[in-house]
Amino acid sequence: MEAWSEGGLGVSRAGGRAAVGRLSAAPLQRSPCMTLQALVRRLGGDLYDGGRRANIPAPGHSRADRSVSLLLVEGRLVIHSFGAATWRDVRADLLRLGLIDGEGRLIGTDNGPSGGIPPGRGGGEAVGQDARRAAAVALWRISYPFEAETPAGLYCAARAATNGLDRAWAMRFAPLAPTSVYRPGRWTRPALICAIRDPSGELTAVEMTYLTAQGAVTSWLRTPRKSVGTIAPGSAVRLSRAAGDMVVGEGVFTTLSAMARFDLPGWALLSTRNLRRWTPPDGVRRVLVAADRGMDGEASAASLADSLTHRGVRAAIRLPPAPFGDWNDWAQDAAGGEEERGRRRGRLGAGKVPPGAGA
Repeated sequence: MEAWSEGGLGVSRAGGRAAVGRLSAAPLQRSPCMTLQALVRRLGGDLYDGGRRANIPAPGHSRADRSVSLLLVEGRLVIHSFGAATWRDVRADLLRLGLIDGEGRLIGTDNGPSGGIPPGRGGGEAVGQDARRAAAVALWRISYPFEAETPAGLYCAARAATNGLDRAWAMRFAPLAPTSVYRPGRWTRPALICAIRDPSGELTAVEMTYLTAQGAVTSWLRTPRKSVGTIAPGSAVRLSRAAGDMVVGEGVFTTLSAMARFDLPGWALLSTRNLRRWTPPDGVRRVLVAADRGMDGEASAASLADSLTHRGVRAAIRLPPAPFGDWNDWAQDAAGGEEERGRRRGRLGAGKVPPGAGA
């Protein structure tokens, strides 16, 4: 059995028990907030123990596979592989998909407080909707259009979504985004900021992704991707102007990839719940729903398509090619294949250069 733990990387094959470094010396402390629900919804699998344990498919296997066991301990994953894939293979795949950070903490879940931001003010007073919207607007105002060499541009390239550049109305870069938004704090990080607008077009929230200088998702925040503000039903990251023919998807990068694939303007609707409740703006005649694979994603896409049809809008659903979970997974894999084919062509071409040419 192989495990990944807070104490480092531990490998044990004796008795089927994990050697998890420092964690093995004391009772496991469970996080009261975080669960593996979002990860299982993305990859497929079964949840146990209130969402703190899960069996999921190994990388490259079908969604019916259950050869990887996950355990959430103090906010980090312990990985146990029963098949040919090692824990390193599983970790690398989860990192590639943006589901965990470099320390094994979950990314992109909405379970529990975000990195450095309390659920309320000092005395337990809840942060009101006006304050949340004001915080979102303030973050948008300190962000700027970004170039390819910035951390935000490098992150887009790593996600195989360079069409995210030059969309300053929807995506910006904040070099010094605060990690504590609703109260004063000393820590800042570079961040990608995406504008979330309600059905009227007003900016009411932003989605933040904290980055390193090299364009990777930062690893030292508990939740390096989060939303700030209030998100009304039907809100979206409007990656393009509304048009007669549009594509909609769940995540920002999923939608960017679908826009490139189908050559359509698009909006990111942020969650399956919001996908089901979205109403197209006036003038939209046809919507292509770039659905995520899985029970929730496919059911939500079907619900939206049915709603659109009843409104007189033509609707079609497109799933990414199997076995990919969403269109950005597919785009990243396709980009990797193109790079490898380019390297292969370079190696083959090098053999055709006459000796001394180009010296």
